[in-house]
Amino acid sequence: LGIPIGDNPRKERMWNPIKEKLTKKLLGWKHRHLSLAGRVCLLNSVVTTLPLYFMSIYKMPKKVFTRIKPIQRNFLWECCNWGSLATVLPANTVQHFSQIPLKSPSKEVTKNWRVIWCATIWNTWQTRNNYVFREKAFQPQQLIKDIHVTAWNWLSLDKKFNYNFVQWSINPGECLM
Repeated sequence: LGIPIGDNPRKERMWNPIKEKLTKKLLGWKHRHLSLAGRVCLLNSVVTTLPLYFMSIYKMPKKVFTRIKPIQRNFLWECCNWGSLATVLPANTVQHFSQIPLKSPSKEVTKNWRVIWCATIWNTWQTRNNYVFREKAFQPQQLIKDIHVTAWNWLSLDKKFNYNFVQWSINPGECLM
């Protein structure tokens, strides 16, 4: 049934076939676009059962467990890792706005910060979708430029915002005050 008999179960080398099977199973799913829930389901139904069969006969050494756990964890959170950036977004959209400075001089400044934050979220998701679904390269400098342009476009819709794009490009912080 695939369990090595006669080998020492306390040695890490005996558990190498399990690590290889895990890695092979996950590689088959690597380029599929599974949601986080789909990844959890796959891990629970397929990947977690592989070591369980061995563990029904032998006790898994802690060293092996510490090597298998990251394989599963990396597969699970890969959907949130793109462009060498790993992040978990807040579950509640209101928490996004906690990124805004707490004490701002006026409601207008707070509103402008919110517009910039929304432009940041919008462009980050656009870039992420291009990276994940259209296989476009992640270019951090382009993302920053896109945020810059989108924020100015959105802010300039307000008649009280009296700055042209050149002024905004030179010193956006001054345009906010």
